[in-house]
Amino acid sequence: MSKSNYKKCARLYNFCRYVDDVVDKRIGNYSSVINQIESDLKRNKKLTNNNIKSINLLIRRKEIRIENLLELIHGIKLDTNLRFIKTKKELINYCYHVAGTVGVMLCNIFGIDSRQSYKFAVDLGIAMQLTNIARDILEDAHIGRIYIPKEWIAIECSNIKLPNEKDKIKIKKASKKILELSEKYYNSSLKGLGFLPIRTRFAILLALITYREIGLKIIRMNYSNIYRRERINFLGKINCFVKCIFYFFFNRHIHRKDFLHDSILHKDLSKKYAY
Repeated sequence: MSKSNYKKCARLYNFCRYVDDVVDKRIGNYSSVINQIESDLKRNKKLTNNNIKSINLLIRRKEIRIENLLELIHGIKLDTNLRFIKTKKELINYCYHVAGTVGVMLCNIFGIDSRQSYKFAVDLGIAMQLTNIARDILEDAHIGRIYIPKEWIAIECSNIKLPNEKDKIKIKKASKKILELSEKYYNSSLKGLGFLPIRTRFAILLALITYREIGLKIIRMNYSNIYRRERINFLGKINCFVKCIFYFFFNRHIHRKDFLHDSILHKDLSKKYAY
């Protein structure tokens, strides 16, 4: 990834990290802070908050779109009152807001302006967010949230925090569904790597493989997400890096950009989204 693109990604990351932390950690008058950011973006005003004002440069240069930032903010705000998600459709739309939007903005940062590429980028964001949900099910329960759809699992946060044997079976089945769903989106996103500049392509492929490995490890460890937040250790990261090198140099398919996107993956998404 070029130094210029790295700096742009850092600006976007700082924005995403800050707005997410403000709501998740209930920092200060978090509701007022997030509403002010949203209001300024809607009125196309320069952001003055010192934690995120570096994003102004990307907005001014039209290297990211305000519409996508507003969609991200909407997703972050959903967390302020969210206790559980009802359906798979609601889940996929939530994942689009908090992660798919970031995929679209990264495309813009990398100078890619193709609706087809946006679709694959959205899929990578959704896949990663689904991995997050499976990994953090115990952590989320401790703050009163369940992101696995209620239509898949009828369970309370207290039962996730202190599960009996029946609860463990429920959580394992629901986690399996989440991770199987994430695989569909990871497989789709691999088909969009060819749209990326060559150096960026390697970096995104490495991120994809490493994040995907979290879900695979949860499964290998007999759904360890019931007991802990799974991580990839140093040796695991080395293994992911070696795997990335192998894929990058010996799998010619990841360098193509003529794959058609599977529209079924987006059938639950709102048609009004900015991608």
